[in-house]
Amino acid sequence: MEILSNFAERLNELIIEKDLTQSKLAESINVEPSTISRYLSKQNIPEIDILIRIADYFNCSVDFLIGRTEIVSSSKTYNECPQFSIQFKKLIKRLGVSRYELQKTTKISKSIMYYWETGINQPSIENLIKIADKYDYTLDFILGRVEFE
Repeated sequence: MEILSNFAERLNELIIEKDLTQSKLAESINVEPSTISRYLSKQNIPEIDILIRIADYFNCSVDFLIGRTEIVSSSKTYNECPQFSIQFKKLIKRLGVSRYELQKTTKISKSIMYYWETGINQPSIENLIKIADKYDYTLDFILGRVEFE
């Protein structure tokens, strides 16, 4: 999986660049050191909330972390992300589409979007990418880390 590989490579580069240990990073973002090890060995991709914590820690974009852009954007200031259920409603309004239209164009199931809207589940990276690609937005924009333009 390309996302998994890109993420592991980018995370490793950032750890080396900042002269960190896996344990120090894990402590800083409140995960177990073994979690960081699994990311670096391409066994797991983080859930969205942890991915955001990693991006916040390194002051970089989520898009950079998963390889959607080559630009680190370390001089940029990112917003604290709202709960995705709130952000999802804002996103639907911003896109000017109904949830049904979004489901049809992205092929993300009705039940998954219902769970996002009600706060039951967080989106997967893959589903966020589907929306970002369809509407030509960054993941940081979709997550609320940067303002609606």
